Amino acid sequence: TFSLLLSLLFNLAHAQNDVTSLLNTGDTKQLRQAAKLMTTGKQNTAENLRLLANIIKQEYETAPTNRIDALSWGCRALGATSDSQYMPLLQSIYQSKVAHKKLKKYE
Repeated sequence: TFSLLLSLLFNLAHAQNDVTSLLNTGDTKQLRQAAKLMTTGKQNTAENLRLLANIIKQEYETAPTNRIDALSWGCRALGATSDSQYMPLLQSIYQSKVAHKKLKKYE
């Protein structure tokens, strides 16, 4: 039983590091993959959510077209948490005149 618990803890730590790593790469495909995982509630640690929110905040008004889908998944992931600290960012995106319309469909 102890080895199973140890294995589960290792896998959880490894998986969390995976999402953190995905978010830190700057790669669009990896950002999308991380956001999709987080949308399902997996690896929604405070650190991962903060990283994701910072990426979205920096990019949502000027993101190139090929990045919109990944950022949209990120908005969806933040909205799915129902965490009130991310609502101002999501409201800013929703009310923005320059943010892509796909980013505004996070709900």
